Order: sequence, then structure tokens, then C-alpha cells
Amino acid sequence: MKKITLLLAMLVVSFGYSQTLPIDFEESDDSNIIASVSDGGTFSIIDDADNTGESVGQFSGKVGGALYDHINVPLTTSLDIAATNTISFRVKQTTTEGTTSHLFKLQPNGGTGSNQEAAFTTEYDVWKDVSLTYSGTGTYNELIIFFDFNSASVSGTYLIDDIVASSGQTPSPNSVTVATSQEWNAYVNAYNVSDDAYAFGFAYTVSDLRATPTTTSMTLEPNTAIWTANATDAGWFDQGAATQTANKYIEALSYIEDATLANEELTFSGNISVSDLGDGYTVVAFIKTLTSSYSTVAYKTADISSTGDFTITATADEMSQAVIQYGFSVTGPLADPADTSLGSVVVGTGATASIDDNNIVNISVYPNPSSSNWNFRTGNTVITLVEVFNLLGKRVVSQNNNSTNVAISTQGLTSGIYIARITTEQGTKSVKLIKE
Repeated sequence: MKKITLLLAMLVVSFGYSQTLPIDFEESDDSNIIASVSDGGTFSIIDDADNTGESVGQFSGKVGGALYDHINVPLTTSLDIAATNTISFRVKQTTTEGTTSHLFKLQPNGGTGSNQEAAFTTEYDVWKDVSLTYSGTGTYNELIIFFDFNSASVSGTYLIDDIVASSGQTPSPNSVTVATSQEWNAYVNAYNVSDDAYAFGFAYTVSDLRATPTTTSMTLEPNTAIWTANATDAGWFDQGAATQTANKYIEALSYIEDATLANEELTFSGNISVSDLGDGYTVVAFIKTLTSSYSTVAYKTADISSTGDFTITATADEMSQAVIQYGFSVTGPLADPADTSLGSVVVGTGATASIDDNNIVNISVYPNPSSSNWNFRTGNTVITLVEVFNLLGKRVVSQNNNSTNVAISTQGLTSGIYIARITTEQGTKSVKLIKE
């Protein structure tokens, strides 16, 4: 994109005609930005050195200039903070060592309400994601970003991009993993091999089920106890067969039951580090809601037959039941303990958590909520795949990539909540998305 340098009047940068949010400095009408001659500061649209082909805004102040150097952005559509109360953007200081303080101001300029101000900081040579939340009511027609705040002696150059307005009042769901201090439960449902009809069900012990929880993981293996303990039981095995032959197969359930999770959206997530169950077995993670008489109302699942992250979400309406369970189901034949090919599934608390804690993968998503596109951006690794799943666990979007900046269209998706799984060269991360 062609660079456009704008001179400043009293070190004030003014977008010469009204803008609409979001502003990403990529639209064709960005070339119409106008400002007046001043005493030396500049504002430019430049190519982003970290993302070839992308454009960002660049503000450069001047030592000895006026106090409160700032960018002024008049808006075409008023910003109503009662409904849209969060401003997010990316910013980076490129010439000043250390950390610098700044101010982001909402000004009515013909709207209603009083001026609203929120402070933020930048760090040298680091792209920083900033999200500022405003309270109260009012409509605002102007954004003002004070870079060299209250100091004529401060100079500096700052990059800014992706100015987005959104609601900060998005749902805050309950979130669970296999890391829990609660007691795991076990249940077995038996089905006829001949016709797949349900035969009977009963409570079981977790250890005999071969579900092995630790403080941070769960290992799932096919049940072998029934093969040993019930070999002479005609209800389980064909007593006329020459070799031990099962007439039932089972669904082995290991789960947490927690009524305190009721009536709020629930997300169950984790990471599969091992998944090599033998032939004939299927394994899922689940959230299940039941009535007080244990009739199933909602059953949300995610296939965990391969390694990687999983996420399941149940809505608040689905969670409005007396009994709430989340856990795992292993379905398949009764297992012979002499069989060395049974395999296992190992579930951890999630690669996403360790990635975030170690700052290995840093992914920003904007705008979110969105009615058109979600943009995924990383500063330190290439995105190779973006997958989007609905709340039923069905994958609705899959896009291969080789970039640090990826756009996913929301076209064809119904309004609601989705889960994105972003695969990068350094790991995988899952985030919640909202389609307006």
C-alpha cells in the first residue's frame, strides 16, 4: 500500500473526514486521510515490517512540541457505550526504550454524555493488544488517542492497528478440565452384540473401569474386569461357544457430577496427548444434562480419538437441569486382558493452558463478536490451520494457511457461539468466537 505522510497542526493528527470502526488501515478510502501543516510531527500509513503486505498507522511525535500530542478520529456512526463499551487495538512503540503511558479518550462532539478517558501503556518493540472498557451511558462521535501524554519533552514513534469497538459484556462461561478435586464416578451401559439394543446399566468403580485420574490428567483404557469376573455368566458370554465369546458390548462412562454448574454456559476442554485405542473402540468427551429422574436432556460430545485439543460447550439453556455431568465415554467390546493391542487415551488439562502460561503462542482475534470476518493474528509464529466448531462439536470451517494473519469469513454461519482451534508451528490454541 502506498505510504501517505500527514503533517500535524500543533502536533494534532486529525482524520479529515469521519471514519467507521473497525479501522485497520487496509481499506481503499484510507488514502483520503487529510491533516494540516504543523511544527514537525507526522502520521503515516506504512507497511508492517512484521507482516509483509499489511499496513499499519504510524505516529511520530517531536521533542519540544505541544503537550498532549494526539490522533483525532471523528466517527461516522456514534458509539453508544451502553451497548458497545469496549475499544480494542494493537499498538507498539518503536523508538523509546522502556514503558510509556498514554490515554484513550471518547468525546461526545455533538453526542451525549461526558468525556470518557482510559489509560494504557506501550512497551518498546513489542506489539501489545490493548482492550479498554468504558462504563455509563452516552453516544460518542470522536476518538482521541494521546501518545506523548502531558510531556513536551517526550518524543517517540508508535504503530497502531486494528481499532475495534465491541461489547465487553460477552458471556463468561464456567470452564472445567480433568484437573479437579471432585470424585470421579463410573457407570456401565451394556448393549446386545446381536442387535445393538440396550440391555442394562449399572454403577461401577472407576478403577475397575480402567479410568485412572491424577491431579492433572485422566487415562482411559478398555474394561478388562468383566472379561475375567463374568466369564461363566450367560448374560455376558455365549456359554456354548468353543472360545470365550461376548454377547454384550459396553459404553464405559467416567464422569464428574456437579449440580453447581447448572444454569450457566459450561465449557469442557482438554488436550489429548495419547490416543491409540485398538480396533472397535470409540471414545468421546462429553457434557450431559439430565432431569432429576436421570432422563437425558442434552448430550454434547467431542471426538477424542486423535491427539490435540478438544472443546465442548453447552449453553445456559441446556444447562438448566438438575443433574450436570462431564467426562468421557469409551464404547466397544469387552476386553481380554491378554490382548496387548488395547491401547489407551491420555487426557490432560490442555496444551492451550501451558502455551498461554509460557507465552509461546500469542494469538489475537478481532473483531469478536463479528458479523463479517474474524481476523486471527500472531506475532511470533505462523498459523497453519484454523478450524471452527459449532456447539454441537461439528466442524463448520477448516482453512489451511501459511501466514501470521488469517481472515475467516462468518458467511453462512448462524448467530451464536463457536470455538476456533488455531494450529501454529509452535502449538495449538482454542478460543471462543461470537457471530453476531
